[in-house]
Amino acid sequence: MEAQAAADTLRGQSAELVLLLRRAWLQALYAEDAVTTVQHQEQLEAESVQAALALYRSAQGSQAEVLRAQLARDSLANDITKLQAEQASDLAQIAQILNLPEPPSIEKQWPNLPPPPTLAEMEARLSGQPLLRAAQAQTRAAQMGVQVAKTGYWPDVTVSVGYGQDFYPGSPNWLSAGVNLSLPIFPGDRQDQDVAAAQARAQQAQYRYDDQHLALTQQARAAFARYESYKIQLQRMDRQLLPTARNAFSATLAAYSAGRAGLNAVLRTQKEVLDYALTRLQYRRGLAISAAELDFLTTQGEMQP
Repeated sequence: MEAQAAADTLRGQSAELVLLLRRAWLQALYAEDAVTTVQHQEQLEAESVQAALALYRSAQGSQAEVLRAQLARDSLANDITKLQAEQASDLAQIAQILNLPEPPSIEKQWPNLPPPPTLAEMEARLSGQPLLRAAQAQTRAAQMGVQVAKTGYWPDVTVSVGYGQDFYPGSPNWLSAGVNLSLPIFPGDRQDQDVAAAQARAQQAQYRYDDQHLALTQQARAAFARYESYKIQLQRMDRQLLPTARNAFSATLAAYSAGRAGLNAVLRTQKEVLDYALTRLQYRRGLAISAAELDFLTTQGEMQP
């Protein structure tokens, strides 16, 4: 049982390492796409600068508006630098996990995630999770230890047989046999204490198993709820929020170019487009990480691919 617990612990640690690697990879992928999103935002900001310059040259706008539009565009460079630093940190973590001398280049494509099983199916599969199986094996080993400790109440029987010959000439050979029986007359001095200690260890192991089973169940429920939430929010973002934000910016920029809107409205709608685009990436990252967590929780004692 202890050997089985050690093997399951190793499998559980391997699954945890795969989960850690997946998280780092998804973080790096998010940073990569976020940089691309901000660079696209720079193009939108450049359109605002051109519109402000056109109004300024036609004496319908002010130089302050041109400077504000340029400032909004140029400040995005800091966001790109920050995201690139985050990606470098994520790639360094991947290199550390894989024991690579240099940070790797990652596949710049989001994974095609299969739908996870239902919550009821996941909770039913938790019993096969390696870390939980290890805790269960440790509990069984501790329960066996109680039975081993109880053997101390049994008497020790020793059987001895001897054969020999005396040194005196003409002495006959001799054969002796004996039985030694030791009885635990005062079991409270040792046997009771050994059994009590073994029972305490068994109870402690059972408590650890119950706590770990409850913790994994709660993690599965929380991860499943996050997965469902991210999926719904991502769908809503793709279908409604982000397209509406882009249309609002285009309409506001057109109104500003025609002198029917102010620069503040243009900059506000620009920022909303960027915020929604980055939030969409965060939803996508959260959806993938939640799926990886659910896959870890439903691991069935074998190393993940």
